[in-house]
Amino acid sequence: MKFFFGALALLAVGLSRGEDEYVKVGTDANWGELVEKEDLVLVEFYAPWCGHCKQLAPKFEEAAKILADDGIVLVKVDATEEKKYSGLAGVSGYPTLKIYRQGSMSDFEGARETDEIVEQMRKQKGPSSFEVTEHKDLKEKFSKKSLEKVAVVGYFGTKGNEYKEFMGAAHNFRGKFDFYHVTDSAILEKVGYYGSKSAVFIYRPWGTAKTFKKSFTGSFNRKSIIDFVTDNAFPLVGLIDASSMADFTKGKPVLRAFTAADDKKLQEKLIKELEPVQKKFGKKLLFAINDEGHDEYEGDLKEGIIAIEALGKKYLYDKEQGSVSEWVGKWAKKKAPAMVKSEKPVPRAEPGEVQVVVGKTFDEIVLDNTKDVLIEFYAPWCGHCKQLEPKYAELAEKLKGEKNVVIAKIDATANDVHHKKYSASGFPTIYFAPANNKESPLTYDSGRDVDSFVEYIKKHASVELTAPDEL
Repeated sequence: MKFFFGALALLAVGLSRGEDEYVKVGTDANWGELVEKEDLVLVEFYAPWCGHCKQLAPKFEEAAKILADDGIVLVKVDATEEKKYSGLAGVSGYPTLKIYRQGSMSDFEGARETDEIVEQMRKQKGPSSFEVTEHKDLKEKFSKKSLEKVAVVGYFGTKGNEYKEFMGAAHNFRGKFDFYHVTDSAILEKVGYYGSKSAVFIYRPWGTAKTFKKSFTGSFNRKSIIDFVTDNAFPLVGLIDASSMADFTKGKPVLRAFTAADDKKLQEKLIKELEPVQKKFGKKLLFAINDEGHDEYEGDLKEGIIAIEALGKKYLYDKEQGSVSEWVGKWAKKKAPAMVKSEKPVPRAEPGEVQVVVGKTFDEIVLDNTKDVLIEFYAPWCGHCKQLEPKYAELAEKLKGEKNVVIAKIDATANDVHHKKYSASGFPTIYFAPANNKESPLTYDSGRDVDSFVEYIKKHASVELTAPDEL
């Protein structure tokens, strides 16, 4: 009998160990040993209740298994418990992935898929710049046919300070752009860069019929080279690969024109049409042609779908709004209507029921200046939201006689809310929106039992509850 229970105990330990066989568990206590001393670490900051984190978990574990042979460590940290380093990493949503190289941190900007994690981390492991040792490779690598992403090439007669500054800039763009360097004297002599002479060129395949090529003319220091690459990596208007959109926009407003992937004729037509618009509004937003990412927009790809994405809002163009230039002008003056992702509106709830709010009814219900509204932002997969649901329903029933109070909820994953004061980075997030003061909602920070909700509403209600002593 003892052997039986002992075997079960060992099995349980084995199963537990199997769950985290390759992904290490990071804490504030073991951070120095686990992260700061390693050459290369990918850290996932997660929350136990987060649905996206649960979806990532098996992919992250599989990537850790594959990368173990490369000496690359993957670590997961429960950011809801381990506050110190999640705070230093600026974690505001889950999951957040960060790359650490001997303690130095940078963002992981790849897709949250096993193959992508493996590919990006192997690029981080490898050299920041690849040496070209054959003259023929210079033409083959940078032709329109073979060039797939931005490439930067440096020619150096010596491995002096200019070479070192170039390599520093290359390190800055790891995993984003390809860097190459030439130091072989025979190749340098063929291309005209010999002795102590140095040169840097950038090549890009996007947006032009021929490969774009430009030479660096600034001071040979790391910052100048980084600025040169950043300024020339993308065309003013051109076809931008979906995987490069984050690098292209860097969070700035962008006008995106969508076409079918093989419709080169339409792509060139849109580039020509948008170039004068870019010259007029280029200081306010970026311009890109994309062949994917249009799923949320209605329209015909054969004609091109045009939309602006800015500050979390989306604006869809149609010909009824005038020319593209006129429409962008309206957007610049904040007169263009934003798209609202919304489920189908739900009828008004009966007294004693939780009012369901959707994107299209948020202003009508939550911003109604005649009502105090308690609004819960939830996610269908959120465990804490599911635990709250029966208590929230009980609260609505308890307050059914209060005509000035609305108990409401909105699925934040299926509906847009375009109000800065009402944002949700975790779930559930609950606001109390007082009557006649909708621009200053209160973040609910009390207990999540019915009595705590009632006491909070009593305290903050704009109009005294009709029977406060009975609640």
